[in-house]
Amino acid sequence: MSLKHIALIFCAFLIAACASKSPLSQSAQQVQLPSNSVASTKEALAHDMLALTDQYIQAKYACNHWTLIGVPESKIANQLVFTRDGQLYQGQVTETWNLSQCDQALSINLEIEARGDTGKVIRIKKRP
Repeated sequence: MSLKHIALIFCAFLIAACASKSPLSQSAQQVQLPSNSVASTKEALAHDMLALTDQYIQAKYACNHWTLIGVPESKIANQLVFTRDGQLYQGQVTETWNLSQCDQALSINLEIEARGDTGKVIRIKKRP
């Protein structure tokens, strides 16, 4: 294999690594998850939850500035199993997040369902 091919493969891996994590807004980067959140000690899961919440708020409310006020409820269904990097591998979690987005109160439910080797599904629903 030539040096040119090795360099191309390296570039492909670098691009894939950069693309695998969605960028967080400055607001999302400043969020500190409270200890009662399942993701508070699981970096990969926390990143995914914050990224999806960030995308949801930007798409639904055209707002780039938000803060997490609290996590009043966190429910676990089934035993949770995590990968080494903190991704949910088995189990189901539902959390309620109280937010302030563009100076407006917002309460959402995040439903995280593990799908084993195929990853996980995170659904976000606005609470009434």
